[in-house]
Amino acid sequence: MCPARKRPPNRRGEGHLLRSELIEAARGLLQTQPDSELSIRAVTRAARVTPQAFYLHFPDIDALLYEVYAGEWAALRSSLTAAAASGSGPADQLRRAAHAYCGFALDSPTRYIALLGMRGQYAPAWDSRELPATAIFRFAADLIGAALDHPGSTGLTRAQQQDVTDRAIGLIAALHGQVSLAISKPLYPWPLPRLIDQAVGHALQPRDQPGTDTTG
Repeated sequence: MCPARKRPPNRRGEGHLLRSELIEAARGLLQTQPDSELSIRAVTRAARVTPQAFYLHFPDIDALLYEVYAGEWAALRSSLTAAAASGSGPADQLRRAAHAYCGFALDSPTRYIALLGMRGQYAPAWDSRELPATAIFRFAADLIGAALDHPGSTGLTRAQQQDVTDRAIGLIAALHGQVSLAISKPLYPWPLPRLIDQAVGHALQPRDQPGTDTTG
């Protein structure tokens, strides 16, 4: 068995490259194994560096994983944006983005499960408004608001804003439930395309405008 090749050292001034290589190594490992099995030794072995080099860039494995998750959530956001761009209107854009969300999850179930796990919520200064996943909910809320003919987010009443947010949360929760079932029970013939469209339809279902006085 041939020993693993050592990674050539970076030249002076290129130490920042190792940080990116560690992130990419962890990202690659997450394609095939759960994050609970990731360790500093496993990541540094994949990056072909010593464990000591790890601590020049990250205090612990959770700090590294947070960077991995931030990149993956950004990749998901880009995927949804690209899918929505081909839509013929806000409702169709939301539908295309919903299908892209599920496609992203099913393309690499291990990665998706890690993203939705609690370990992915690590942050040095924990703030739920700044977590990487927050951008996905905001993206869905913006499309829902546009499909409902609401004005821009700055023009929404508090009740309208809460309604749009609730619809976005409900849609993401429904999509997550669908792909989670498909991942855990892959032999069952889940009608995902139809279920996704139904979830989008429910998110856009008309109901009484919140905060509207209907007494005349």
